[in-house]
Amino acid sequence: GSLTINVPAGTQRVCIACEATKTGVTKVINQTAMNADVTATFTQSTVNVEGAEGYTAKEYKVWTFEPAVPYENAATLVVTLG
Repeated sequence: GSLTINVPAGTQRVCIACEATKTGVTKVINQTAMNADVTATFTQSTVNVEGAEGYTAKEYKVWTFEPAVPYENAATLVVTLG
């Protein structure tokens, strides 16, 4: 499936996370930049996220984009998950 993320002007970081057992992000399209494929601008990492009240941590895949300067204008990203 896919989801739309509305990124407000001034944003300094965009993160997308899902459980590590899932495929996760397969494509990111910036609709406000002429539908540019910006997938390669995101870096993937794996982090452990501890549950509330000490529940065992779960692994998550996290895709992060940090622009050189904050977003000047709002953007619309369409993220495809596999």
